[in-house]
Amino acid sequence: MYLGGAGWRARIGLILPSVNTVVEPWYYQVAPRGVAFHAARVYLPPALTAESLGEMDRHNLRAAREVASAQVDVVAHCCTASSILKGPEHDRAVAAEIERETGIPTTTAMDAVLRALHAVGVGRIAVASPYPHEIDEREVAFFAQCGVEVVSIKSLGITSSAGLAEPGPDEVYRFAREAFVPGAEGLFVSCLNLRSHDAIAALEDDLGVPVVTSPQAVLWNALRLAGLRASIPGYGRLLTLVDATPGPREPLPRSAPEKPPLPAR
Repeated sequence: MYLGGAGWRARIGLILPSVNTVVEPWYYQVAPRGVAFHAARVYLPPALTAESLGEMDRHNLRAAREVASAQVDVVAHCCTASSILKGPEHDRAVAAEIERETGIPTTTAMDAVLRALHAVGVGRIAVASPYPHEIDEREVAFFAQCGVEVVSIKSLGITSSAGLAEPGPDEVYRFAREAFVPGAEGLFVSCLNLRSHDAIAALEDDLGVPVVTSPQAVLWNALRLAGLRASIPGYGRLLTLVDATPGPREPLPRSAPEKPPLPAR
């Protein structure tokens, strides 16, 4: 419900790790006219580990209540590593718990990524990840359980949570391009605190396949859930898919073994 002020077209609530410095500036840079973003932060300790991500997630509901109080239309939980940590069932449970608490449609990072891959017609992916090996393993397993085949993965191995935002677009482009292998139908660049957005167009041009990134997918799905038919050119074909907006939140497929082997780097 519009109560005046910013967001006369849609208000999107963001639950952000405390270290995230990428999402808000970029979303405001490219947002359709009349769309506003309102954020709450959850503390992520300096070391990027499964334990620190679990500690952060204990504050999800507090943050959800805070953004809900701004009368937002959609809530987006903006951490890919958190999404993949305990698998697809847990990720869906996180979104469902936030929706029960707030009564507001909610997307997690991986909910958005899976829907984005489906929208661009990709089922076999190369992954460019900034994360350490233990998180990469869980990411590959998550995709496999959702019916998405990871044919290659390359990682920067960053172990500092704040350090995820340090690589510039040139470094992101180079390592993401190196992650791609023949046979992959598309490229996924992981992490909402990685400055991947400025490399999307060049990667799509040079690789000739769809490129999905975490910040791009969350923005696309949040606009979709808000019912907006908004095309945002210059950041990959996903953000031009207005026909995928709006629509019901389809159940995601589940298949593949619990712990597939990690592809060769």
